[in-house]
Amino acid sequence: MADTQTYNIESSGLNSSNFFETIELHYSEDNQDNIGFSKKLILLKMVKEAYNCLNDKTLKTFMKEYKKGTLDINKKSYEELYNSVTNILYETATIYNWLYSPRIYNEDVATKCKLIPFVLKDKNVLSLGGFGMNLCPRLELYQFLTSDSFDDKSDLYQIIVEGKENLEQYFNDCTYKSAVEDVRNSLRFR
Repeated sequence: MADTQTYNIESSGLNSSNFFETIELHYSEDNQDNIGFSKKLILLKMVKEAYNCLNDKTLKTFMKEYKKGTLDINKKSYEELYNSVTNILYETATIYNWLYSPRIYNEDVATKCKLIPFVLKDKNVLSLGGFGMNLCPRLELYQFLTSDSFDDKSDLYQIIVEGKENLEQYFNDCTYKSAVEDVRNSLRFR
């Protein structure tokens, strides 16, 4: 069992309030026009979807431009791919009607935690991108990686401080292994 004095204990807002503000999504008001995804996120999704949406010649040009860093996602020949990706992102981000606005917003960490980062009416928010299973570990991991803190009522607290189960088992398929490795590396230096 670890010494709790070496950790930053801060409420995540999942069990009480502080790190995350919970926002209810209202479909009639919060339509696609009020949601903005970063170009970086769209580009990552476009690369994944390119193989399904583009003909061979356009795909070859797309990948060549991507590798050179000269890809213009607004190019006319990529319009269908861009629209497809933004629609998929919108549908995935809004599949569950609760969003989380973190006190510290980091798009790269969110993506690593399998969260969908975006802007809703000028507010940075995170979507779980699904429902039907416990996806709170994604938010707990995000909080730890962005603030080096976790909620003392969270399952992550019980794993790290009380040694209840191992990190890999807890996060299982809920997040990327590289994010779990980041937590493990952070804990080594305590």
